Amino acid sequence: MIPLNILLVEDDTIDAMEFRRAISKSNVAVQEIRVCRYAEEAITTLETWLPTCIFIDYQLPKTNGLDLLKKIKKTVPKLPVIILTSQGDE
Repeated sequence: MIPLNILLVEDDTIDAMEFRRAISKSNVAVQEIRVCRYAEEAITTLETWLPTCIFIDYQLPKTNGLDLLKKIKKTVPKLPVIILTSQGDE
């Protein structure tokens, strides 16, 4: 299997660390994980680097994951995107 390149759009440092930990425990081959804190930063990153997949936190500063998803799909429509949220009462 080809190692994945993952873009994580997450403004919370603790959640980003937990994501990295979960990926490392999953035994999935990962070449690189890049983390962007803001939607604008993610769009700029996609101009120069194309990941294998993107994970987006639903609640982001100044926007939400759904709006970012719409922008990404206009740019790279076939790129897999997963929206995450830590909202809720576990």
